[in-house]
Amino acid sequence: MKAKIILIIALLCAFAGKAWANPTINAEVSIIGHTTGSYYAYAISSTVPGGGDLSFGPNDGTGKSYNGTSHYFYTDYNIGSGITMSLEGWVNFANANAGADVTAGCDFYVTFTSTYYYFTDVAVTTLANAAVSGCTVSGTYTKTLTIRIPDGTTFGKIRLAIATHTPLNYCTISGIADCYIDDGVNEPVPIVILDGQTLRQDVDYTLSYTHSVTGGSVFVTGVGDYIGQKSQHYNTREPNLSDFHSLGTNIYEVATRQDLDYLARIVNGKGSTPSNNCSDKIFRQTADIAYDYSTEWNSIANMMEGNFTPIGIYGSSFRGTFDGQGHTISGIRVYVGGFDTDANSLGLFGYLGEGGTVKNVILTDATVYGSENIGVLVGYNSGTVTDCYVVNGFACTRNQWTQKVGIIAGVDAGGSITRAYFRDCAFWYFTNGQPSYWVKNSPPGIRIVSPGANVGITRTGGNVISSSMTTYDDGITLDGTQYYTEGATVRLTYSGSVPQGKVVSFSSTGGAIKGSTLTMPAVDVEVTASLATITSKTVTAHLATFAGQTRYWTTFYHPYWNFLLPAGAQAFTMDSDHALYRVGDGSVIPADCAVVIMAESASIEATVSGADAPSVDGNILEGTSADTAASTLVTGTKKVHVMGLVSNTFGFFEYTGTDPIPANKAYYVE
Repeated sequence: MKAKIILIIALLCAFAGKAWANPTINAEVSIIGHTTGSYYAYAISSTVPGGGDLSFGPNDGTGKSYNGTSHYFYTDYNIGSGITMSLEGWVNFANANAGADVTAGCDFYVTFTSTYYYFTDVAVTTLANAAVSGCTVSGTYTKTLTIRIPDGTTFGKIRLAIATHTPLNYCTISGIADCYIDDGVNEPVPIVILDGQTLRQDVDYTLSYTHSVTGGSVFVTGVGDYIGQKSQHYNTREPNLSDFHSLGTNIYEVATRQDLDYLARIVNGKGSTPSNNCSDKIFRQTADIAYDYSTEWNSIANMMEGNFTPIGIYGSSFRGTFDGQGHTISGIRVYVGGFDTDANSLGLFGYLGEGGTVKNVILTDATVYGSENIGVLVGYNSGTVTDCYVVNGFACTRNQWTQKVGIIAGVDAGGSITRAYFRDCAFWYFTNGQPSYWVKNSPPGIRIVSPGANVGITRTGGNVISSSMTTYDDGITLDGTQYYTEGATVRLTYSGSVPQGKVVSFSSTGGAIKGSTLTMPAVDVEVTASLATITSKTVTAHLATFAGQTRYWTTFYHPYWNFLLPAGAQAFTMDSDHALYRVGDGSVIPADCAVVIMAESASIEATVSGADAPSVDGNILEGTSADTAASTLVTGTKKVHVMGLVSNTFGFFEYTGTDPIPANKAYYVE
């Protein structure tokens, strides 16, 4: 009797070698035998494109042999698209009927080998979807996958569902240059190629990194249609001055948080990298810099947050020049526990050495915690600090034996601190084993002007906030709040509309208002504006000779109203050479401008003017809005000169009287 064995492999999904989907090879293996004469005959057919049909007989030289109702398979079949199937092992035929089950006489193997795909999983079931027990699979995540059907297993017609995937273990990683700075920012972005195809970040893979002083690694991890992981090492280094944008010879720009962090690492040194005190270097801040944080600046209960390393540390001082140029640094948190040297000399600048300069820095929302020499701006100062401000800063020492803690500097060790102020700050140290919490402002502190409705404020003079911070000549604004130094003069303006017959009047909760000018007191002030009704003001003049002219003369001043003179009257101001010159066309007296009035009659009725007053330059005349003692207007050897009648001549003479200078009277001080 003849027996016939038919082995059918049907791959039900078509795929190309470079289509990176997630295909599944559904292969049906049927072994059906019956005799057809004196030999066994069988065929293998495939529907995979390019696979074609393969037919074999018993004497084709492929290593097959048979004995009775069993047959040994040992051959390879190319089933197309780069996939080869190998069969090896004995099968026994239960009977000669077509479709009968067959049993493995010994372990029987079906091996798939792929050029393009990587096998990741396999399920061996009958066509009724019942698992074939005892099967084992080897080669997962490789290009070769072997299914073992154990001895004595009845399998008949089975289905092999082989999932394919592309693990990134076999990709190539390129595009990584050496010597990245170990800062977690300048991380290399690799080019990932697998079998000639460039893969996509966050679609085919994700990136992660590890860092160290001397080297780092980038990890490529498969997602989507890809699995597995591969890494590539790259060298790292410490930052150096060439990493900064140059603004000129030995002048470097600091514009980002990264720049500030780099400066700290360069000055401090790390590991085998020596420190650089930058003694001949200038660093200019060109933008506001903010650090992320999670704890409030004045949170005593939770101060163990660190997001910043001080510039200059114990043993490695900063001796260059840092010019903040009026820009803000905010949000730094410095925390160093213990009592060793690492916990000493901490601040934005930890150790400012001899020759080092910090200027024009505005530091806000900052906390510094350590052992001793703890300052918000500078921990240990042997250099120069000038024109700097700290707002909402907290310095804290955990060392109960020291009080070396402060806002501008924890310790001033022979350094210089000028025009450095702080506002709403605190420092904390131990007294007799108990914490002392002090909140204070620096004298003269920076104060707040709170403008009411329609009130504008502009600096005009006084204690200059910073001679070099030209962009902040009008004070500084932090978080929408305007700050001025004590003694500064501030011009007040009114931005609302003024109805007919109304004039503007300013008042404040503190400080002296002279016309529309406020002198900042040692307290916070609030300025309000109100509208008053006034139509005219009568001035009495005196007939006298003045500067060679016999006319009616008097002086006049009003702090915040413009006045229109009647016909026959003119207004003059006095220049530094004591000569009189007319104010504009002479008919309008500007608000807050002391003048001399020359008229044709003794009674002068000036009316409130809504028109803009002429500009006044070089006027040395001043005025008072209330009766004022002359002694309060001068310092040192200076004297007050007011207009009066001496020897029938009406002019300016030294005021020697004891009575106050009347309100709305003009005078000058020399």
